[in-house]
Amino acid sequence: MSARKTYLQPLLVFGLSLFLLLISGTFFGKFIRLGISSFYLPLTSIFNQVGRGLSNEIIFWKNLKKLSNENTELGKLLAERNSQIAALKEVREENEFLKDQLGFSFSTKNSKTLVADVVGFSGDGGSWFTINRGLDDGVSVNDVVITEGFLIGKVTVVNNQYSRVTSILSPEITVNVLDQDSQTQTSGVVTGRFNTSLLMEKILPEEIINIGDTIITSGTDGFFPRGLIVGKVDAVFDSSSGTLKSAEIGAQFDFRKLEQVLIIKAR
Repeated sequence: MSARKTYLQPLLVFGLSLFLLLISGTFFGKFIRLGISSFYLPLTSIFNQVGRGLSNEIIFWKNLKKLSNENTELGKLLAERNSQIAALKEVREENEFLKDQLGFSFSTKNSKTLVADVVGFSGDGGSWFTINRGLDDGVSVNDVVITEGFLIGKVTVVNNQYSRVTSILSPEITVNVLDQDSQTQTSGVVTGRFNTSLLMEKILPEEIINIGDTIITSGTDGFFPRGLIVGKVDAVFDSSSGTLKSAEIGAQFDFRKLEQVLIIKAR
């Protein structure tokens, strides 16, 4: 049976082909072609539309992926640009801060200086504060700290990245000073009092000192350079025994609002 089927299949194909060839020029053949065409043409149109749709869909997803990659790259560039802008802003603010320092009579051109940010305060708000500079930046104990020509204090504790500055409001700091407005340049010693004010002592009774006079560093103590502003005289106290006088000195700014300071390297 299998051998018979093998012979019959080619014969059937040959017979069908011969039949179609014979009727191809007849009306019946044209009718068959027309019927076949009517059946397959709509299918062809549908397949073509589906193909174009799939092609457009593929192109859409490719373009979407490309746009996503471009947006990712643009996001990275924007982040880098924002970082650069922030860095430039910090540099500009530091330059403005340094320009402010140059507006005062005290000159730091022969000294090594370093700008630092204030990052923390003591609990009492006046005795000490922390800056974001340390050994890695070349900061040392006894470096002088100023802002806008005013004496702030000196570095007393240093680690790798941070330092503690003890302010002149602390009783631990003693500064040799003089009265800039006095004809005799009255001298004395200033120490912090209760972390809130300053007391100028060891003023000779014959020396003149008046309320409102500006007190500056004399530079005679070997630590603080001459010419830094300490404050202004708020009150003068005469000794009942006629010996040494004293004066209350008011700081000219709020230590708790410090944001940036200038470090003067110890010589």
